[in-house]
Amino acid sequence: MLYCRTLLLLAVAHSKSLQTSGSVCEKGCDCQGEFRYTNCSGALFARVPGDIPPLTEHLDLSRNRLSLLPAGAFRGLRRLRVLLLSDNNISRVASGAFAPLESLQRLDLSRNRLSALGEGFSLGLDSLKELQLGENRLTRLDGPLNLDGLQRLNLSANAIGSVGPRAFGLMTSLRQLYLRDNQLGSLGDGVFSMLRSLEVLHLEGNRIDGTEAGVFAPLTGLALLDLTRNRLTAVRFKAFLGIRSHGTRVLLAGNPWSCDCDLQRVFGKLRGVRRLSRRPTGPPELATAARARCVRLPSVVYQYQT
Repeated sequence: MLYCRTLLLLAVAHSKSLQTSGSVCEKGCDCQGEFRYTNCSGALFARVPGDIPPLTEHLDLSRNRLSLLPAGAFRGLRRLRVLLLSDNNISRVASGAFAPLESLQRLDLSRNRLSALGEGFSLGLDSLKELQLGENRLTRLDGPLNLDGLQRLNLSANAIGSVGPRAFGLMTSLRQLYLRDNQLGSLGDGVFSMLRSLEVLHLEGNRIDGTEAGVFAPLTGLALLDLTRNRLTAVRFKAFLGIRSHGTRVLLAGNPWSCDCDLQRVFGKLRGVRRLSRRPTGPPELATAARARCVRLPSVVYQYQT
């Protein structure tokens, strides 16, 4: 009799556990407990729903009407690994809003209305690997975010006009950085000084008209640097000479080059570097551009080699 009663109690406890992890679900959401997946996309929520199963690992809150992420909004979701918040109206993230999410690896906040990232934005995001912030309203990057484990950061299509020297100071594991289609006008020395693991840097579609000589030198693992569609009229010999990683591609197409003999001499000097081979994608005139009469530069791809 005691044995049967024990089995009954265990069965009841197991049933309650299943109910807690699977059947408790906010109206408008689809909670698939067996997959640890909760889909609340397009439910028109104005706040983060409270009845999210605590064992959820993937939470989709995209395409809602969220405008504020308050502190404690994700309390109890310590197992969460993926959080999708794209296509909302989020303009403010309270300090520590993500603090309970100690297992989170991917956070998507793209296509919202964020104009700044507060000091407490990164609290609790020690496990984060990917952060999507594209198509917001960010205008500048200043103080460092403590995201040392971050590997992929997308800041494309904002209105970023300046990047402070410490902006990426605590992102030493970063491998991919997307800053395309912003309003950057120049790159100061030291901006990328801590990004020694960076492999891909997208800067196309900005207003960059010049760079400091050593701005790219710390990027010892760089494989791709895209500077297409900027406002470069000239290049400094030392700017690209500082890139020393094996097989780096530098894309320079779509810039309004001021094709004078000084510019031709710079490209000529770059061609003379033993570890640098040139791959023009346009007409062959650049190869013989040491003539007194200068020609318009074609789109150029440089391949760095050791």
